[in-house]
Amino acid sequence: MLHSLGIPYEIVTDGHRSFVVVPAADVEKAKYEIWQYEQENQKPNIATPRITAVLQNGVPGVVAYLFIIFFVALLAGESAFDRNWLSAGRVDGTLIRIGNIDQVVRRTRHLIRTRLCSTDIHSSVKQS
Repeated sequence: MLHSLGIPYEIVTDGHRSFVVVPAADVEKAKYEIWQYEQENQKPNIATPRITAVLQNGVPGVVAYLFIIFFVALLAGESAFDRNWLSAGRVDGTLIRIGNIDQVVRRTRHLIRTRLCSTDIHSSVKQS
């Protein structure tokens, strides 16, 4: 930068710091030009947005989960809706052990279809 302005200079270092040495006649002009260069090339002081962590309380979710688990167990224990909940939701493990997985899949599909159909029929009867 000083070279382009025609100011002779030399950079001297003492091992820890560096100095720009200019002739005495050009000191004020060199100071001004270096100051102006620093002003033009300053990084803008942009405030970084502050990110705040929102810590949510997990207790309501845990309480709701436990309530559902205990409520379903209570309904199953009381044979709610006149159903044996254990046999209705059980998959026959002997079929899996003997390798008859396709029959397990067919039975599971059948259970899902009959439950969906019975739910649809029950809800349509309830609406009318």
